[in-house]
Amino acid sequence: MGRFKYILPLLVVMILAACVTGIQDMQIESIEMRIEDEEGNRVEELLPNTLYSVDFRVRDSSGELHVNPNYRDFRFSNLDHLELVQQARFSVKMRTDKSTFHPAGSDLYGFNLAVKGNPYPRQSYSFPLNWDGFYKLDYSGIDGKDGDDGGSGVSASGESADDVEGGDGEDGSDGTRGYPGEDVTLVLSRYRHDGQQRLLLYAVDHQQLYLSEMKEMVIDASGGEGGDGGRGGNGGTGRTFENDPDPDVPGVAGDPGDGGDGADGGYGGDITLLAVEARLFNYIDANAAGGDGGYGGAAGRAYADGDLAKVGREGRDGHDGRDGKVRFKTITPQEMREFLRRIDAPGFEPGNILY
Repeated sequence: MGRFKYILPLLVVMILAACVTGIQDMQIESIEMRIEDEEGNRVEELLPNTLYSVDFRVRDSSGELHVNPNYRDFRFSNLDHLELVQQARFSVKMRTDKSTFHPAGSDLYGFNLAVKGNPYPRQSYSFPLNWDGFYKLDYSGIDGKDGDDGGSGVSASGESADDVEGGDGEDGSDGTRGYPGEDVTLVLSRYRHDGQQRLLLYAVDHQQLYLSEMKEMVIDASGGEGGDGGRGGNGGTGRTFENDPDPDVPGVAGDPGDGGDGADGGYGGDITLLAVEARLFNYIDANAAGGDGGYGGAAGRAYADGDLAKVGREGRDGHDGRDGKVRFKTITPQEMREFLRRIDAPGFEPGNILY
């Protein structure tokens, strides 16, 4: 059964690859498009810094619907706050930009679609920001990777006096350290956008500009978690050789592997918040915690004739990362204007800042 676990996914990929339909020379009647999140749910509004799959269905002039068009036949242009990260024959993936500022009266995300070498008219698609689902600015560190488990030793057969000792287990490998959170300085203000008050957040050093509703926003600069250590492999089982009529040769367990060490968590980044109105700080939930250290891997064990004979070393736990600092500082309107002069974003109007 183990072989089929690897063969079946490969067959699925080969079948999909073989079944794609070229559309460059097709007389196209219409193209249907849908966007799905990483759980496969269809969405109409998008979140920042998120990966989405773009799915297409093509109907030809005879009315036949082609559910597996060759996605490499599509040409994408004028991507707005989107990055094309994959365009394979049966898969297109796009990632949204981290920034969320956009001119009032327009959608944040969009792209143009054409078919290479085909007269089908170019189509334009646009998608709004999911205001309700947008609640966090993520500057957190990436988690470390868990260590691999050690392989187990081969068991003795006990069929001869020379085959009573099990093979040694392998040590589990160590986890890798969590990455530190980024330092970030954010200037906060109220902003008039499309007839509503929004919360404007400007990341000074990153040159990123965000708009959210007037609601609590999480600023996450926490450190990444350290990876767990891999489990030590079990030593091979020792089995007694029944050496009749001479004395039996007792089984000997192989040496078990040691557990890998857990890695340290990443340091939390420093968060600095600046605003003319101190009450805006109440909208911010700042997280600068250090990442948790990884757990040490379990020790391998080894048995001889059903009895526990040897235990390896438990892996050491990693240390938690150091917390970052969170600072709140009120600034003057003049200092605010100095920060705003640095903003270079289409549609941004300093006159819409509300003090």
